[in-house]
Amino acid sequence: MTAPHSASPGRLATRLPLIATGMVALLAGMWAGLLRLGWGLPAVRPTFINDHGPLMVAGFLGTLISVERAVALGRPWAFASPLLTAIGALGMIAGLPEWAPPAVMVAGALALVAVVAAIARLQPALFTITMVLGALAFLAANALWLGGWSMARVGSWFAGFLVLTIAAERLELSRFVQLSDRSRFLFVLAAGVFLVGLVLGGVSTSNGARLTGLGLLALSSLLADQALLAAPDAPATAAPPGGRPAAPAAATSRPTSG
Repeated sequence: MTAPHSASPGRLATRLPLIATGMVALLAGMWAGLLRLGWGLPAVRPTFINDHGPLMVAGFLGTLISVERAVALGRPWAFASPLLTAIGALGMIAGLPEWAPPAVMVAGALALVAVVAAIARLQPALFTITMVLGALAFLAANALWLGGWSMARVGSWFAGFLVLTIAAERLELSRFVQLSDRSRFLFVLAAGVFLVGLVLGGVSTSNGARLTGLGLLALSSLLADQALLAAPDAPATAAPPGGRPAAPAAATSRPTSG
């Protein structure tokens, strides 16, 4: 993997409209959220209040995270994911038929799964596998939304997407030190409990919520302090004379095949 090159004007012209659309989704999601709080703001349409969650997670965060992953992979096709999620967000704001935005979001989530799977293939590691699990949770959330599930039930899968994505990035930072086998095992166990809770929530909401809560507590405890993840005898990456510590290539750098 190599560090990404400086963005050329052509690349910026591709990325900036996607980022701008994500920001529009953020503002629209905040507007819908204020309506949910009872603020006397004009509603775009009667059902706009229900789009708060999808706009914030799928439209805003989904688009920005997808842009980040596409830049990391460095393949033109990878930008299909943020493009589709951005279109889905605009569809919600414009009031397209109820089925259309989630259908587009499902396509965007499928593209994101393909992107992070390609990154994991080029750089197999616990954090890249966790990225894949986060993208699969994003796909599940949008598929359930398309299938007509209530947002109260879909929301746990949206939360799973964010939790696993953040956990993956936290694990990536921990590569400055060597992870102990015990820490790896505990992380996999905590993430497994969290995922089982998400799946169980589709059958038993209360039992699923208990398991996801337990998994969240375990994950947050493990990731709260980078020192908890380090092997006892693993020193931090040595710094060259007069320089900063040499960091290994990150997943946010553009991988190269071969």
